[in-house]
Amino acid sequence: MKKIMIFIGSYLPGTKSAGVTTSISNMVENLKSEFEFYIVTADRDLGESEPYKNVLLEQWTDYEGAHVYYSGKYLNSIKVLKQIINSVDVDIYYFNGFYNKRDTARVLLLWKLKQIKQKPIIMAPRGIFNMGDATKHEFARFGYRMIFRALSFDKKVFWHATSDIEVNEIIKFFPKSKDKIFVVGNLSGIVLDDYRDCLNKEKGKLKIIYVSRISEKKNLKLIIEALSRIKAELVEWNVYGIIGSKEDQQYWEECESMAEKLPSNVQVCYKGEIPHTKVKNLFLNHHLFFFPTLGENYGHVIAESIAYQCPILLSDRTPWNNLQELDAGWIVPVENKQKYIEILQQVIDMDNNEWKKKSKAAWQAARLLVDSKKIAEDHVAMFNKVGNAQ
Repeated sequence: MKKIMIFIGSYLPGTKSAGVTTSISNMVENLKSEFEFYIVTADRDLGESEPYKNVLLEQWTDYEGAHVYYSGKYLNSIKVLKQIINSVDVDIYYFNGFYNKRDTARVLLLWKLKQIKQKPIIMAPRGIFNMGDATKHEFARFGYRMIFRALSFDKKVFWHATSDIEVNEIIKFFPKSKDKIFVVGNLSGIVLDDYRDCLNKEKGKLKIIYVSRISEKKNLKLIIEALSRIKAELVEWNVYGIIGSKEDQQYWEECESMAEKLPSNVQVCYKGEIPHTKVKNLFLNHHLFFFPTLGENYGHVIAESIAYQCPILLSDRTPWNNLQELDAGWIVPVENKQKYIEILQQVIDMDNNEWKKKSKAAWQAARLLVDSKKIAEDHVAMFNKVGNAQ
């Protein structure tokens, strides 16, 4: 059984890394009978000052199907990082993200200097090359990419892309990596139920849901702008998500200031973080998931939305651009604010029969697109091919 060492900034029981944590935990759950996973991560959740209370720290411990090393010491000590890595003889190193000084950069340096075992490397960018706020750090990121190429890592590492969009992003920065890219979708933890006729819709009324991290990248201000320009008897927008940083908090405060100016027939309520076990019922009890994100590597929440019968109004910056063809929602370029307003008004004006057709189409699309068995097989093939390349 091949052993895979995964580097991730924060992991379960933490929740603030959202999609990346979900991607890795789903990978472990689906593939733990095929591979042995060793996860190196921080001893606390993203942005937290205190370590976890209920896990063993500074040693390998078993957690939900994986061996996990929760460490605070490795964050500031490359010596400790080296000791952790060399404590296990693994077959593959697997990175999440790219512009990561504490994990990716330091491990690559140790690998280059032959201070750790020379095992194959898989890099999963997790959408980092298509982040909406990348320009804020572009000068530093340009230098990072130059060093990566100068050390010939673009010819040595393998890449795990989750869509053709991400393949093109990788090739744009690293053309010499063209023949070392695997296109393998993210694994979902969704169990698809039978269709449930559990929600009605009145014409002129709409319940909108947002479930994701609160950040500028998610483009929440566009939602508020659209809400300010619709005609309706009553619209509810319920917002669920983590506010993980000071920048995110400032952004949400700006959103709240905008929301206060909305008319009385538009109700906005921030509900805070939601346990994942409750996400299903939330989607089942809302008419629309409005998600004009500036960029997603995958979007587990998109898969959950359609699986749980909630049509989606989505940007064109995700791998889910075929949802409109399946009548499961609407795909709109992020630049076209007027189109968002028009579609939102269209959904508000739907009667119960029109909306239920859309809801059932979303559920049917999930049956076609959320195929964990096939994606798991693709993961197995990728890891076996890379593991045998050493």
